[in-house]
Amino acid sequence: TKGSAVSRPRSPDAGYGVDIASGKKNSIIAIRSGTYAAVFNSLDSAGNVVHRVVTETNGAALDYWIFAADPPGDTSFGLEVYNAAGVRVFQSTAKYMRLLNFSTVPVTAGTSGSIATAGKNPAWVSASYCALWEGVTVPNPGGSPISRGVLRTLMGRGVVGGAQYRSAIIYEFGANRGTSNNAYGSFFLVDVDNL
Repeated sequence: TKGSAVSRPRSPDAGYGVDIASGKKNSIIAIRSGTYAAVFNSLDSAGNVVHRVVTETNGAALDYWIFAADPPGDTSFGLEVYNAAGVRVFQSTAKYMRLLNFSTVPVTAGTSGSIATAGKNPAWVSASYCALWEGVTVPNPGGSPISRGVLRTLMGRGVVGGAQYRSAIIYEFGANRGTSNNAYGSFFLVDVDNL
């Protein structure tokens, strides 16, 4: 499934984003957006995946592609592959996700990078939810330092010929709960040029 969406304000203090219902029990979403975004998933009342895209800015335009593990449908031509149970698992005329790059990325303060895919304008997928609890103490001009905590996750955005990623604070809380073990996220690029 291919589509486009625009981020809007969420409830007060919840930032910007858009919810994209997949209508599928198992799916992932690939995003192409010029602004940094993160994806979190939940289930609707029917047990289908809802991809919750969070963006840094209001009105951020994004294109998306939803990939699901549904068996391909019947066709009257092309190569078909079946598993031992007789379920069609491949149909040569169907469109499938094409992986260009896979990276495991640490989600710590200051994490950032880019991945080049010459000649391609890929979409990106953050394949696993990852977050880093981080306790910090910050200066307080005219008073004692303040101890607080932050929750970080991995965000991505598309650029010409690749994608960029960086860690970002998605939540701040008033108590320093220490720092968790290093968190890692899976970040990969998908060729969507012909989908």
